[in-house]
Amino acid sequence: IDTLTRERVPELCALMPDGFGGKACCLCLTESASSTASALLQGYAKYPDEKLAACGLAVEYAAAQEPRQGGGKIIGFCQLTLPGLPGDYELPECLANKPEDNEGHIDRIAVADRMRGRGVGTKLLDWADNTCRSWRPDLGAGAHDMGRSDDAKLQLLNTPGQRITKVSLEVVHGNPAQRLYERHGYIVQSEGCCSRCCNVCCVFFLMRKCGARRMVKALT
Repeated sequence: IDTLTRERVPELCALMPDGFGGKACCLCLTESASSTASALLQGYAKYPDEKLAACGLAVEYAAAQEPRQGGGKIIGFCQLTLPGLPGDYELPECLANKPEDNEGHIDRIAVADRMRGRGVGTKLLDWADNTCRSWRPDLGAGAHDMGRSDDAKLQLLNTPGQRITKVSLEVVHGNPAQRLYERHGYIVQSEGCCSRCCNVCCVFFLMRKCGARRMVKALT
């Protein structure tokens, strides 16, 4: 798992159809691949470096390649919102998830179709857990590189400061990935009638799915 850099942002475009399917721009109309890619590039261009450091890339290397030395093919990614960072670029401010001071939120997680069932999603969820555990808002983006040595990680975990104690995400109804999240410790949260109605309307308008469930995992 590598950390996203600005140079590699365009490579995420190829994963969007695998991870999220065709986006609806107005109920029956499907957003084109070029429009989806353009929105992604514009959204990530506005992100600060700290937000990019909160995005993990699952990278596949050929046998002759040395991991973390450049190259490799991105086969999955996981984007986090952490306290003090902007949320998902696709959501308007009124709908954006606003994590609590002790909460990390998975904006999006995607795995290439050909790599499904091979543990890539689990590795990305593990990366999200470790990044949330080690996150300190006053240490800068470079502090959160999970490729650091074990001694450096231990020192970071022992650094006083704000702690994240839970991770949340949303999963649309019918998505088989919910079983993976449940195995990883996420629990579906209950919601009121008003909230459920707004949820169903928004998700159906954007993705033609009947709502989404909020799931939360407590970090130990």
